[in-house]
Amino acid sequence: MDAYQQALQVDPSNASISLSIENTLLSFKQETASIYINIGGLLSRLQRYEEALDAYQYARMVDSDNASIHANIGKLARILQRPEEALAAYERASQLDPTNVTVQRNRGDLARLLKKNTLALEAYQLASQLEPDNAAIYIDMAETLSLFSRHEEAFEAYEHARQLAPDDASVYISRGDIFCRLQRFEEALDTYQYALWLEPRNVFAYKGLGNLFSKLTRYENALACYQQAHLLDPEDAFVPAEIGDILSKLHREEEALEAYQQALQLNPQQASVYINMGHVLGKLHREEEALEAYQQALHSYKETPGQK
Repeated sequence: MDAYQQALQVDPSNASISLSIENTLLSFKQETASIYINIGGLLSRLQRYEEALDAYQYARMVDSDNASIHANIGKLARILQRPEEALAAYERASQLDPTNVTVQRNRGDLARLLKKNTLALEAYQLASQLEPDNAAIYIDMAETLSLFSRHEEAFEAYEHARQLAPDDASVYISRGDIFCRLQRFEEALDTYQYALWLEPRNVFAYKGLGNLFSKLTRYENALACYQQAHLLDPEDAFVPAEIGDILSKLHREEEALEAYQQALQLNPQQASVYINMGHVLGKLHREEEALEAYQQALHSYKETPGQK
């Protein structure tokens, strides 16, 4: 590089020297970014996500127009539960490479999580144009349309997904969720049951049925569905929390407390579980423990703002 700079000082009007300097700088930038990208990939495989994120951020400083770097930053920020940061990274990746389906779907998922539903719908629609044979994209689109109460369009999207994947239980589960939201309970029941006929061990179908039976105040049926879901996926913290709620409604308070404790062992940052536990403890006249549960709920809200 020094030789090029010296030559340019001797003959500053020489375009070929200037071009050589630019090419050398570009090559150096790309090689440096590549090193950080490789480091980030290795650290990510080792599940050292914070360090991996740092490496990709260094890569971005060197090569800010590389879409894959921004996409990897988005992926890691999402793993680290930093959705705003993740969405910003995917937005930049989309600007640099709008034809990447994975980027568009992640944009949609994060936007929907952050209740930016217009952006989510735009991302899913773009993804569907890029990959029109992907049933999962139409399911995402349908669920987002339903948030705008555009139910007829949502059902059209589900029908498109069903035609693409007629044996995919997730299509029917998502359709059942919309029926349930619209209080079309008989249709929801038929749809969930068909999903289970297709896939008898589908956790989401049992969770959907549990929610449906709870809305219908058929609590014993709801409990049986949630218990089956828990057997199929014992690591899902949502399910024992729902079991606790159902047991509370059935006036089985001690069992409800056991279920809530199990939910908190799986995920201790569930403010709603502490609140419901406080209600149950209050009914049992265990005021000191109820107070502690409510205080834990407040602490959980501070630790994870925005949660329900």
